Amino acid sequence: MSGNMYAKNIRRTIWGSMGRYIAILAIIALGVGFFAGVKNTKGSMMLTCDEYVNEFALYDFRLVSTYGFNDDDVAAVAAEESVADAEGAITADFFSEDRDGDSMIIRAHSITENINKVDLTAGRMPKADDECVVDAHFYTKDDIGSTIVVTDENDDTTKDALSYREYKIVGIAQSPYYMMKTERGTTSIGDGTVDAFIYAPQGAFTSEYFTELLVTSKEQGFVFSDEYYDNTARTERDVTDAAEKSAESRYDDIVSEAQEEIESGQQELDDGRATLEQERQSTYARLADAKATLDESSAQISSGRQQLESQKASLTSQRAQVAAAIAQIEAQLAALEQQGQSGDTGDSGSDSGGAGEDQGSELEAQLRAQLAQLQASLAQIDSGLEEISAQENTLAVSQRQVQQGYSQYRVGMAQADSSFAEAETQLEEGEAELEQARSELSDLAEPEIYVYDREDNLGFGSFESNADIVDSIAQVFPVFFFLIAALVCSTTMSRMIDEERPQVGAFSALGYTSGKIMFKYMIYSGSAAFIGCVAGFLAGSKYFPYAIWIAYGMMFGFADLEYYFDWQLAAISLVVSLLCSTGTTYLACRGMMKHMPAEILRPKAPKAGKRIFLERIGFLWKRLKFLHKVSARNIFRYKKRMIMMIVGIGGCTSLVLAGFGINDSVAGIAEHQYSQIEKYQMAVAFDGFDDSRKTSFETEYQEELSNVAQLQQSSVNVKGSDDVTKSCSLMVSDDNNITKAVNFADDDGNRLEYPGRGEAMINNKLADMIGVKTGDEIQVTYDDTKTVTLTVSGIYRNYVSNYIYINEETYEEEMGKTYEPYVMFVSFDDGVDVHDMAERINGFDGVISITVNEDMKAYVDDMMVSLNYIIILVIGCAGALAFIVLFNLGNINITEREREIATIEVLGFYPREMGSYVFRENFILVLLGIIAGLPAGFALHRFIMSRIVVDAVSFNNVVEPVSYLFTVLVVLGFAVIVDVILRRKLRRINMAEALKSVE
Repeated sequence: MSGNMYAKNIRRTIWGSMGRYIAILAIIALGVGFFAGVKNTKGSMMLTCDEYVNEFALYDFRLVSTYGFNDDDVAAVAAEESVADAEGAITADFFSEDRDGDSMIIRAHSITENINKVDLTAGRMPKADDECVVDAHFYTKDDIGSTIVVTDENDDTTKDALSYREYKIVGIAQSPYYMMKTERGTTSIGDGTVDAFIYAPQGAFTSEYFTELLVTSKEQGFVFSDEYYDNTARTERDVTDAAEKSAESRYDDIVSEAQEEIESGQQELDDGRATLEQERQSTYARLADAKATLDESSAQISSGRQQLESQKASLTSQRAQVAAAIAQIEAQLAALEQQGQSGDTGDSGSDSGGAGEDQGSELEAQLRAQLAQLQASLAQIDSGLEEISAQENTLAVSQRQVQQGYSQYRVGMAQADSSFAEAETQLEEGEAELEQARSELSDLAEPEIYVYDREDNLGFGSFESNADIVDSIAQVFPVFFFLIAALVCSTTMSRMIDEERPQVGAFSALGYTSGKIMFKYMIYSGSAAFIGCVAGFLAGSKYFPYAIWIAYGMMFGFADLEYYFDWQLAAISLVVSLLCSTGTTYLACRGMMKHMPAEILRPKAPKAGKRIFLERIGFLWKRLKFLHKVSARNIFRYKKRMIMMIVGIGGCTSLVLAGFGINDSVAGIAEHQYSQIEKYQMAVAFDGFDDSRKTSFETEYQEELSNVAQLQQSSVNVKGSDDVTKSCSLMVSDDNNITKAVNFADDDGNRLEYPGRGEAMINNKLADMIGVKTGDEIQVTYDDTKTVTLTVSGIYRNYVSNYIYINEETYEEEMGKTYEPYVMFVSFDDGVDVHDMAERINGFDGVISITVNEDMKAYVDDMMVSLNYIIILVIGCAGALAFIVLFNLGNINITEREREIATIEVLGFYPREMGSYVFRENFILVLLGIIAGLPAGFALHRFIMSRIVVDAVSFNNVVEPVSYLFTVLVVLGFAVIVDVILRRKLRRINMAEALKSVE
């Protein structure tokens, strides 16, 4: 046979058995498409991530210091040879309001020039310090032009950290800092969860130092690759050393400056004390001199007063004597005057009268002289007394002046005492301040530098693990598909070669070599595999990653998917495809080519009939109809076809059940979470703690309430035995009603006791992620740097978010925090409209936000809808595989039994009876495949769910009974479709041709 005839024969073989050819092509395309799709998905995701972080320069290292950073620190790190760039940045968390007026927490970042570039999606970049771009996953284009308000809920420290109270939104942006759509980090204010971010110029902040230092490495590599980690390892060492040295230098400068200030203060204190002593001595000396002068004056006044009193007494005595003498003389004069009058009237002419009259005159003269002298003395005495009185007045004035001087002295002394006491107090306070400064300086801790790499960024760090989920699935499913493809190819080519046995014998008799003969069939299967491989690889590499990227868009979505083409993977796919097709073809041909041409030209002897196990069950076998017995014998007679059918249909069944199981695991989590676990209907957050708030709240809404539980909530990081750190919510409560609001039960439904002091209860997903079980210890990091070790008292079933529950005693005694519950879990009586109550409660004093669980349930349901892409993908591929396997095996069954079918048709079987006779076996094998595939599907579902890891969601690992029913119906449905298609082939069988002897 010439070359042209040989090629023509190959083409005729292909066109004459197009069904088989397409079956091989389709199953190879399906296997390669699934394999390449899921394998290239990780590559596409990684390529997308790599281009995104390179374009927007995600930091390689983020440094945080207890002292902050200044320009010198930044310059010191940037000077390292392995560092490409280093920039300082400022962050500040503050309370604001969302569109509905509810309180929210925003993290403000300063805009950096070369690292963590802003990915602007709408609007423009800020030009003024009071302008900003905002989180694209929280805000929309409609928000451009509105303002971000720094509300009064913030404390003075937070307000002082920001330059303005309002920031105008001028753009919408994404940031490589936040690659996840929902995770925005934790904070020490509010409930501890950041809701959104904004970027503003550095002038929007008042801080004089940088809160973080961002670094990029000069030597890079593909993200998550060993090359990247090797290249950045040196940079990490250099950056750490440079930052620590700079921090030490800064610490030394701070200590030196503080010491100088303390010494200067001590010198000022010593000088002040010396001055005080001088002033004290001088002042008290002046006061002592003044008092001595006053005492001397007082003594002189007392002495003068005594002298005056003595003189006055003497003069008074003298005056009395003089006055008495005057009175005596006046009395004598009066007597003389009286005698004189009586003498004139009695004996005026006698001599004795004259003499007596002269004597009386002399006596009167003497008396009058004495009287004059006495009166003069009396006048002198009165003058002396007046002088003494004047001197007494003078002394009284002097006495008053002295008393005034004493008063001024006492005031001066009191003022001096007070002033010196005050000065002494100030000096003592200064001394105390210096002692405190010395103590603080001695206790001053050296700066601590914390170096975080990209893996510590929650968005970036979880990206690889999510990409690995798809890659792990690629390690199982493609193998499954390729095994079935190999079985299909083996069965198809074995039957084809058996059918063309006479032609093979003729070729051999004509002198064609075994290689030449085998080459024809290898071309047949190889070309189908090649076309299927190329088509499947291209289609799978395009559409599988796209569908899965959409599914993961519920968590990520920072960029459009970049398609990744792996030439090595393409070569592997082609080699495996060719091995599955040409390898099985070679094995099928090799056995035949061992025989002589004459033996090959003769028909192959049919397999000898054997008794089957069912025949040994006499009471059952005897009750079977003849055709049913024939079907049973045929099923076990062709064991290869039976195994192929059971394995193929079982595999398809397991894939379909796994797909429905994924839907069950995903679809029900919101219902389970918000009806069986979180039994409360509303979470109400207040602006702070108030002892009487719960009582007043219950009183206000007592007619509608059924339960209220009070607690405190914050965000923390937790690490377990696997040294894996995860972010979660810390829930603190001492309210007994908390167990009514939340159902704490393990996987078996057993109720768990609320944790005691030093204990914590965590949810099952968190326990799995950090690798702990009941009784193990966990490390909880709070306030960024503080850590406490707690014992896991129980692990409860939870589906949405991760929680740690502790009691008040643990929070205050173990963590050193103040328990201030500001959140209430609220439940209402049946029939109460939750949204109406939300509107009413929103007006209650102090309410800052309300979260309705019904709304959260709807949100989670919408989020989980994204996984339907993967579910549809799995079920679609499984259905396509089932159809191909059923069609191919059914086609082979009909082809290899054409003579048998023609015989029973000649014997008078109606088409319906003939179809039942042929397809009864297929139906039984389908049922056997379903029976084998259901438990395999259950195991496959559990494996898939263990690989689908979403940090914030714990999937309900369950397959609902209805899914088993749907799986059976889907597989049976494909069996019926194949049955309908192949019945047409039965009707086209030419009885005469089929019954001709192959001789």
